Amino acid sequence: MKSQITRRNFLAGSAVAAGLLGLAACEGETSATGGLAAPDLSAYPIDPDGEGVAAKYEIEEIDARSGGFKRYVQQDGAPTISTKGGKPIIQIGGYAFKDFDGDGKLSAWEDWRQPASVRAAELAAILPLEWISGLLLHVSGMSMDDEGFLDLVKNTHIREAINFSTQPYLLHARWNNTVQELAESEDYGIPVTISCNPETLSGWPGSLGIAASFDPEFASQIYRLQGRQYRAIGLQTLLGPQIDIASDPRWNRIEGTYGEDPALSRDMTRAAIDGLQSTYDEKGNDLGWGEDSVIAMMKHFPGDGTGESGRESHTDSGKYAVYPGDNFDTSLIPFVDGGLTLDGKTERCASVMTSYSIAYSDDGEYGEPVGSAYSSWKIDLLRQGYGFDGLICSDWSVTSDPEQTNATCWGVEDISKTERYARLFMAGCDQIGGGSDNLCMDALEIMKGEMGEEAAEAAFRDHGRRVLETIFKNFHSENPFVDSSKVDALLTGADAVALTREAQTRGIVMLKNAGGLIAERSEKPRVYIPQSFSPEVEPMYGGIIPGSPASWDCGIDPAIAANYIDLVTDIIESEDPEHPTENDMSHPDAETIASCDFALVFMDAPFAGSAGSAPGQGAVFNADYTGVEYVPIPLVYGSYTADGASVREVSISGDTLEDGSKENRSYKGKANQVSNSSELDKLLATIELMDGKPVIACINASKPLVVSEFEDRVQGILASFGSDNEAFLAIASGQVEPSGLLPLQFPASMDAVEAQLEDTPRDMDCHVDSEGNIYDFAYGLDWSGVIDDGRVATYRVDPILKPEKARN
Repeated sequence: MKSQITRRNFLAGSAVAAGLLGLAACEGETSATGGLAAPDLSAYPIDPDGEGVAAKYEIEEIDARSGGFKRYVQQDGAPTISTKGGKPIIQIGGYAFKDFDGDGKLSAWEDWRQPASVRAAELAAILPLEWISGLLLHVSGMSMDDEGFLDLVKNTHIREAINFSTQPYLLHARWNNTVQELAESEDYGIPVTISCNPETLSGWPGSLGIAASFDPEFASQIYRLQGRQYRAIGLQTLLGPQIDIASDPRWNRIEGTYGEDPALSRDMTRAAIDGLQSTYDEKGNDLGWGEDSVIAMMKHFPGDGTGESGRESHTDSGKYAVYPGDNFDTSLIPFVDGGLTLDGKTERCASVMTSYSIAYSDDGEYGEPVGSAYSSWKIDLLRQGYGFDGLICSDWSVTSDPEQTNATCWGVEDISKTERYARLFMAGCDQIGGGSDNLCMDALEIMKGEMGEEAAEAAFRDHGRRVLETIFKNFHSENPFVDSSKVDALLTGADAVALTREAQTRGIVMLKNAGGLIAERSEKPRVYIPQSFSPEVEPMYGGIIPGSPASWDCGIDPAIAANYIDLVTDIIESEDPEHPTENDMSHPDAETIASCDFALVFMDAPFAGSAGSAPGQGAVFNADYTGVEYVPIPLVYGSYTADGASVREVSISGDTLEDGSKENRSYKGKANQVSNSSELDKLLATIELMDGKPVIACINASKPLVVSEFEDRVQGILASFGSDNEAFLAIASGQVEPSGLLPLQFPASMDAVEAQLEDTPRDMDCHVDSEGNIYDFAYGLDWSGVIDDGRVATYRVDPILKPEKARN
């Protein structure tokens, strides 16, 4: 049947109708185009300049080794145009424009002077529905020289993909150019948006480490550089920042957040997204959207840090978010007061990723019990409640069938995959993360049956419009090719290295410094660091997660260590160096140990298993693998039995069973042991070996831990939140004074962990050490003692629990 929807009907019904009719510009439209006025829509199509009109651009030829394309560098702040010849360039008013449709004229959607919202709506109104369907998938698994992905671009019009490749940055840049050359040659010339997760760029601490600086302005500097680095290697969208409030200390994804305080998370969110999305001139002035801008996709709305008992929503055992403190709104603060209320000229975050979890209630307070991508209640909260008209993308694998690996179709397990596509789109989600089966056209037929043909097609095009707007916002449409000769300077140049090293050390928090052990020194200290054995690890997911051979390692390259300390370590003698064993190590002799000033022990926080693989943290398969049993998630290295008074006997959440009763997910009386208890063994063995000499525990605190197992036996404790071990050496050797503050609380005990509420920030009893210091939020030491500066005064106040921005 022929479509009944017309371009006029779509534009009139779209969320940007006001902008298209010449009314006030939409939010977030400020861009680096030199203030050049856009023609009225009635002026299109526009003919090119005649003879004699001077060009306001210069053409640069980028050689084949660096990309092999032409670049039109324009005057007056107009965007740069790059092409490999797949589309003609036309000149209008002296400026260069890419003629995407090849008709020799300039259409409104081709005109970079128009707001991105106008361009997107104009193009979405005329694109064939098959092209729209390709926009609605954000595929995964793309890697270098992936011919299968190129086939997707050509045959199914896929235009968004996450790059999981671990190859060098230079190859990222070259692969981008290969992909964009194909996309440019296609009808409409829509470029491919290549995305990545926040951990793609190496050299930086994690988000939690950046938060430990308690300095949003410093964070903004980091993200400004990161944005330029992403664009330099051909990445246009960041699937981040992750801005969930880490209000439960057991959660496995804390390291990717900005901690548990809503105000700090809000301010870091603003700093991150402003830094990523805005383009800045040489003086640091914010120009709005421009060629250095990265599309930020803040995640995971409406907040995913409140899984019952700290369980993670990647698996069925953690699919329920709970709100025992009645603090659902607290999780919204970084989103609505942060990402949707920016200080910079892009004004709001361009896109949002939904959470996996079901917001649990017994009375339907939070809508239907389905994952967030399927929840009309949650998406309406974002759209109508807070006026967000940007792109909403689901998290990965939410449409997969339950028997598929990593499926997360919570609450919609009993319908078909095609029905899940339709349901997700009808709920208001625009794009399916990780969708590899393009069932969008089939889903559209279901939508027509539910909504009527015209309404369904209008909704389908509106989803496509929001995707297109992200492609136009940062002029990726005009300038998709990258000059690979610029990569090294941006990623490994002196300025970049200096900022990354500063970020690494500012993410270290000194928790204990008995007797002033860690202080400025006139000479390098002599330091013992024990070796650790790592067994062989097999690759996972077809090599996406690489494997590693068995090895001994002291945690730091000796050449790097030599810049800070005189390194002493264990002796490794193996009969087969390519296949070392745990029996290959011997300690230095007593005289050598006695010559050391202190020992450093690098440790990971207690780890209770992968949260992303079934059955997930906090659950184990029963004996016959027909179901799961729930167990605690320990924050201690030793065995933990959940038999304290604060352990719930009846869980808040649970599935409805066949007899109508509710499943009880309590783990009262159950025991669990972390998988890396050897970390504590290594520390205790070092304490014994040092025979009274000082020992400093250097903890990679991917989540809080109960330090009472060892705190009174060490003289120093340094905590990092994604910083590297070189940063530990810079602090411990006295070359850099520590300045970091705890972005979350460290619990006094596992009973304190059990007593806190999943949705309530900063509600734990905290550890008090042998020096009398409390390991609370915003605590940290410098060489002089407990830090008490303006940062502490700003953030160590009662946590805010409600957003300042009111719902509509």
